[in-house]
Amino acid sequence: ETRRSKAASSCRAAASRVGEGVTATRPMALIEGLFAVLERTDNGMSLVFDADIPADWEIGIDAGSFAEIFGNLLDNAARHARRVVRVDAAHDAGRLSFTVDDDGPGIPPDQRDGVLRRGVRLDETGTGHGLGLSIVADLVEATGGTITLGDAPDHGLRITLDWPDTLLTRAEPS
Repeated sequence: ETRRSKAASSCRAAASRVGEGVTATRPMALIEGLFAVLERTDNGMSLVFDADIPADWEIGIDAGSFAEIFGNLLDNAARHARRVVRVDAAHDAGRLSFTVDDDGPGIPPDQRDGVLRRGVRLDETGTGHGLGLSIVADLVEATGGTITLGDAPDHGLRITLDWPDTLLTRAEPS
């Protein structure tokens, strides 16, 4: 990876924060849309997709970046899950958090940092180039957030995304 490509990625992502010409995103609606797409894939047809995100939340990240973040995470989760992919959101102690859990094999703790680097793949049997999680990490960082990989309650992978709660607003009732 060149320094220039990383800088270009960071600049694009930084421009994705709400401000000049960028509108807020409704996470629940966007994630439900991603679920609908994944449910039509070979892997997704046999999975249960579930989310617990307040419907009135808006987050100060443009829909394209938010979709790229969660599209990559949910695609990975669907490829590795046995039965369930779940997204939860929480607002606590000045932070806005999203977790993506699957019940697949997970990632061993000593390999978690590596999968966030460009070109690193643990699953050599499938398609892909090892870019998805590194793109997610770049976008999350560029929008002021952090990403953490851990163990899901059902022995799979849990990915936690945290942002400052200043990005959270509540939509006006329709």
